[in-house]
Amino acid sequence: MRKSLSFRSCVATIGLLFSSSCVSWEVPDVDGDGVLVADGDCNDLNADSFPGAVEVWYDGEDQDCDGNDGDQDGDGWLEQDYEFSDKYPSEFGVGDCDDAEFDVNPDAAEIWYDGVDGDCDGESDFDQDGDGEDSDSDPDLDSNVGLDCDDLDATINTSATEIWYDGVDQDCDDWSDYDQDGDGFDSESEAGGLDCVDGADGDDSTAIELDDAGLEAADVNPDATETWYDGIDQDCDDWSDYDQDGDGYNSSIEFDGGVDCNDLDDAIGGEEEIWYNGIDENCDYNDGDQDFDGYVDADYNESFVNTDQDGTPLPVTDCNDEDPEIHPDHSEDCSTSYDDNCDDDAVYTVGNTSGGETFYVDNDDDTWGVNNTITACSSGGDSWYSSATGDTYRVTASLYGGNTEDCDDDDAWLNWNDDDNDSLHTCDTDLDDSNGLPSISGVTITPASPEVTDTLTCSVVGWDDGDVAANGDTDQSTFVWMKDSSPVGTGSTLTLASYAYGDELTCTGTPYDGTQAGVSVSDSVTIQNSVPTVTITAPTSGDLTHEGDEATFGAVVSDSDQDASLLTIDWDSSIDGSFSSESANSNGVATFTEDGLTAGAHTLTVTVTDDAGATATDTVSFVINGLPSQPNVSLSPLPAYVDDDLVATATGSTDAEGDTITYSYAWTVDSIPSSIVLSTLPQQETTAGETWEVTVTPTDPDGGVGPTGSASVTISNTAPVISASTITPSSGVTTNAP
Repeated sequence: MRKSLSFRSCVATIGLLFSSSCVSWEVPDVDGDGVLVADGDCNDLNADSFPGAVEVWYDGEDQDCDGNDGDQDGDGWLEQDYEFSDKYPSEFGVGDCDDAEFDVNPDAAEIWYDGVDGDCDGESDFDQDGDGEDSDSDPDLDSNVGLDCDDLDATINTSATEIWYDGVDQDCDDWSDYDQDGDGFDSESEAGGLDCVDGADGDDSTAIELDDAGLEAADVNPDATETWYDGIDQDCDDWSDYDQDGDGYNSSIEFDGGVDCNDLDDAIGGEEEIWYNGIDENCDYNDGDQDFDGYVDADYNESFVNTDQDGTPLPVTDCNDEDPEIHPDHSEDCSTSYDDNCDDDAVYTVGNTSGGETFYVDNDDDTWGVNNTITACSSGGDSWYSSATGDTYRVTASLYGGNTEDCDDDDAWLNWNDDDNDSLHTCDTDLDDSNGLPSISGVTITPASPEVTDTLTCSVVGWDDGDVAANGDTDQSTFVWMKDSSPVGTGSTLTLASYAYGDELTCTGTPYDGTQAGVSVSDSVTIQNSVPTVTITAPTSGDLTHEGDEATFGAVVSDSDQDASLLTIDWDSSIDGSFSSESANSNGVATFTEDGLTAGAHTLTVTVTDDAGATATDTVSFVINGLPSQPNVSLSPLPAYVDDDLVATATGSTDAEGDTITYSYAWTVDSIPSSIVLSTLPQQETTAGETWEVTVTPTDPDGGVGPTGSASVTISNTAPVISASTITPSSGVTTNAP
């Protein structure tokens, strides 16, 4: 290797003596790297640059003098962050994102899902359709997958708007495209599923009905609980909402035109009547008057009370309930062989008799008769006379105080005879021992202010059997319950579960002694609104949540006469005021989270209100713990050298509750976490040129963690010190010209 190029020149000098001198000089190797410019040294001022030198890439120096410092992989593209691209000709492109791979550059074809950005466009290699979301089926190099369920279609991703019922999951929520309301059941109309209402706000004609009922489409599906009589088929069973007992007949109480008078019993309502079994199958309030003549079969012994359409009980006295021409009010026909008027005697029948004979009768054979004549088919015995003259004392009435009739022609003891001449008669003590009409002074309904959870009881007041002398008659009064002028039940009690507040119910009591019915009396009550209830389930008393964290709130509400989901709920904080109106589901459970409450001791008041304005409240105390503020962090000494201990100091962090704050320390070197967790970094841990950063985290006694503060410093090298110097050789040096 040449060190220089040599040249020789001779010059004549005239002086006292003639002499000549020759001088030699060379073109030097300035940087001393052993390669001359003529031999290819592209930078003779840098001993590290010459053909064959090891190239240091991307430093702006062409060490191996091949004209390339920024294209390590030789694909014609300079590294994308190369700072010296202006030194190179235009045939080099700029933008190689991986200059160690020849097949990776802006001109390369992208190979999807291999984890390499082959075309250097800066986009994810797992987002082929370019919609901003990685594929959910192609894991990256860390085995993670994205959210895009179709990475070949940019219109399909988690941010897309779902187009329902087209069979495509546009928003990648893995939810059925035929279940718009999200209740777990596909649309009946769009997919042949089981959900009869699947629209977000209800399907077409049902939308208004749902809104009126305070429901959403998700409340209607085969798993929903049916709310009867609101006109909505919540459980999608395609069954009438007014036929709770499923007997095929709508309730006569809840549905205009319905015929089922008891919609809780599938044996009652519109069916063919089974006579005399105590059940009103066809809801005409008649189980014992088969021939519809107004009289119940005399042998009817069921507890059911047969009534007419006005609620008046029918007499249980029909001796032949298969013939409407035979009943107690029918005239006896003397030409027939049977008992037309049910008086147990087809021959000696007394009353309105067709074709009979007039008789004067002394039934008790006490020689006192009655003034009324009797028509019968034939004589009933020796005391029946064909003329009044047979009544011995009728013609001598003046002897007996002017009385001409027997006061009781069924009791021989009761008459107007004065056998002991004391001017008193047995009739003076019992003027009428015949069976009188029973009566009542009124009826009462208890409770007087009922709610739908109650059972009403109707009781008679002032029962009187109507008889002058006690004859063993008992109170067998009957009761009929009415709503809106229609009968809704019989008997002394009525359960209110199927009614609503505001309904007026009337009990009509009719006095009855087993034979005769007296004048009916009525009383009415109006069902009162039930007060709702509320119990807070979260937070519990004394619960603590850190500021900014999500606090969970929950309550259970109920109302006897209103669906829990329709109750209005107000969530109020003693510090922040009303902060939510989260409602309950149909089971009465309300729950939600909130992360924006102010720090401090709160009293939560939950108020539930029903649609009648009745309210209930519950309260609980809880704490939102205020977090410490961000500390100011400083490092000392500054500047820091390799032989210094580095000390971190945190100041200025305050706690909302005034608690004492503790600090924790985390050190990183060149962004890599270290194991040092104290405020002091020992000098033996540091090296010149390293950048150390400390992050300080403030914490209060309740575990509240505030925002961190940080500070950093680059470690400097300690300057060298010259303690002494020497020059060798110590004597002078002489050089001679050649």
